[in-house]
Amino acid sequence: MKIILQKTVDRLGDPGDVADVADGYARNYLIPRGLAVRAEKGTLRHAESLKRAHEVRTSAQRGDFEALSVQAGVSVDRRDIHLDDPIRSVGTHEVTVHLHAEVDPVVTIDVRPQD
Repeated sequence: MKIILQKTVDRLGDPGDVADVADGYARNYLIPRGLAVRAEKGTLRHAESLKRAHEVRTSAQRGDFEALSVQAGVSVDRRDIHLDDPIRSVGTHEVTVHLHAEVDPVVTIDVRPQD
């Protein structure tokens, strides 16, 4: 069955990607959990908008992680930053950064609106 991913699914793809999966996997797992929808004519246009939105979000996050690396003076991979919830508001937020097997400092990030 052809599906369009609504959210990132490991080893399958990102939002907006069209994938061909087993019927049972789509019907019993992906679609009920809101991870995917069946690919049809109308939904293919929606897939393109999902893909563009995901790319914008990813590039913005990449910029945030690069800024954090520069401020810290340490190379930080985006997968090493752990957030309990996505940061969606202006203000001070605490995040955990995995630097080493035994080093997981909590870093305070000050989010400000752009001028």
